[in-house]
Amino acid sequence: MIELILSTLAEFGLIREDFKHHRKITKKEKADGKKRPFQRYFLQPSSIMVIVVLVVGSISAFLFFSYQRTFIFPEKTKSELSEIAERMEKWNEKFGTYPANLKELIGNNPMRQDWKTDSWNRPYQYSVIESGNGFLIVSAGSDGKFQTKDDIKMTKQNTSRKLKLVVTYDYGEKTKIITEKATEEIIKSTMKSINWNEFHIVQLEDENANGYKALDVGGSLGDDGLASGLVTDDDHILLVKPLETVDQMTEILLDFLKGEDIWRNKYEYK
Repeated sequence: MIELILSTLAEFGLIREDFKHHRKITKKEKADGKKRPFQRYFLQPSSIMVIVVLVVGSISAFLFFSYQRTFIFPEKTKSELSEIAERMEKWNEKFGTYPANLKELIGNNPMRQDWKTDSWNRPYQYSVIESGNGFLIVSAGSDGKFQTKDDIKMTKQNTSRKLKLVVTYDYGEKTKIITEKATEEIIKSTMKSINWNEFHIVQLEDENANGYKALDVGGSLGDDGLASGLVTDDDHILLVKPLETVDQMTEILLDFLKGEDIWRNKYEYK
């Protein structure tokens, strides 16, 4: 090790420069009788070189780790969340629901122990949503604080719940079941196929709910106007904000299909 340091100093010609530096300091000390230990040892060329190397190394290390935290860690965390989400779906296929917590998913599997924390070594925030039909996993991101703009999220709303799509026309005299399991494509095509110059009601019935629950949109582009309501066994509430277009009604149905939490957070019914 000493040989390596000496060879490095020799390559830069620092040993010779140090010798010249010491001779210069010695002459000054003899001239005025004052000792100059700081100038002799800390201002010699090799010492300055070491200080420069340490400073540059420290700055480089700081920049490197800052780059990791800002750019590498987020991508690594997103990749890990995708792996967790994939495993969540397999769990749901097997048990019909999502795990109550990450510990239940991870278990004793040594390959999944890293899933307890994100790339910053902070615990994930996990919750089951949509009455068990979805999940949300959140990393606090680089600032370590939840509910800030750098949060990294992985969410899933299981749209496989069985929603019946029903169309009522002739002012409630006739009803047609479009499908027993509504999809985004079926809802869009159904809404486009209806002549909205005449009165119609389109309804999504939630057969998985405890009791009866149905979201409806309807009316006409004429004098009847457009509206939306939620019907349950105990109540019937209406959308507060008036509707003006068929596209708005379609969007309400699609949001309800994605998940009731999404729908409730977006619209106000009373």
